[in-house]
Amino acid sequence: MNFLRCRLERRADGWWLQHAAFSICVSQLLDGGTEVIPGDIVLAIRPEDVSTTDRRPEAHAEARVYVSEHLGHRTLVDFDFAGDLLKVLASGFRRFEIGESQLLRFDLERAHLIDTATARVLV
Repeated sequence: MNFLRCRLERRADGWWLQHAAFSICVSQLLDGGTEVIPGDIVLAIRPEDVSTTDRRPEAHAEARVYVSEHLGHRTLVDFDFAGDLLKVLASGFRRFEIGESQLLRFDLERAHLIDTATARVLV
């Protein structure tokens, strides 16, 4: 599981998750009536719920390959993500070069947001 420390911010156009490497609107995740307070949040997301993409409009962030390990039918890739390491489980037929820049997409429907002040899982 990846745990990324972020800030949850309320803007005129909704709720935004702010990290050094990205800014993502998460209003669609928080509109279920959950009481939310702006502040420190952890984005918890599994390696299989992060994917690489060649399409910039689909991407949430960009990161550099730190190391990759071919596991047969899958490849485990560690990305340097603005000082954090982010693990991604990618197709084994894909080759990654250390230092290579990749666009990343999060499956936000499968992610969790955790309030660091209360340890409460918001979604």
